[in-house]
Amino acid sequence: MAELIARDISEDVARKLAAGINADVIREQIEILDFRLAGKQADKIDDPAAWLIAAIKKPHKRPKNFVSAAERKKQAEAKQAKARQESEERRQRLAADAIEKAKKKRDDAYWESLTPEQQAQLDAEIDAASDAATLEMENKGDVAIRRISRRLRRMEHIRRLLDSKESAEPASSKF
Repeated sequence: MAELIARDISEDVARKLAAGINADVIREQIEILDFRLAGKQADKIDDPAAWLIAAIKKPHKRPKNFVSAAERKKQAEAKQAKARQESEERRQRLAADAIEKAKKKRDDAYWESLTPEQQAQLDAEIDAASDAATLEMENKGDVAIRRISRRLRRMEHIRRLLDSKESAEPASSKF
């Protein structure tokens, strides 16, 4: 009733409309009136109160481009949910990248901590554990390809080795 009275409808008429018509219909027609009054054809509504009374009694169709307050709220909530989801995905990517960077640093440090003899021994163990097809394909490549392939196999092996050591440690010793 307050919304109707605020739009120059008498209290008596507002009471009758509110008593006999669904509140959602009234709200939507008020929104449609406000939409039309804010638009380019606002001058076509000579008496907004009379227009609103007629529209409430026999609801007008929604104008083109009209979006109700409930729909705008729903769209805003969907937009916020999407933004939250994107933010969470970005946070997870950054966390995963940070973990990967830390593991790469740890793996490189492990390799650098080995003596040349230990490095050669580790490479021999990796070669022994590799399948023949991989080694044959690697040996067919030029020196740069062999070096890259060996490094990739080495870093993969070191990653597995260190990850398995970390997972075997008791949780209390990690802190």
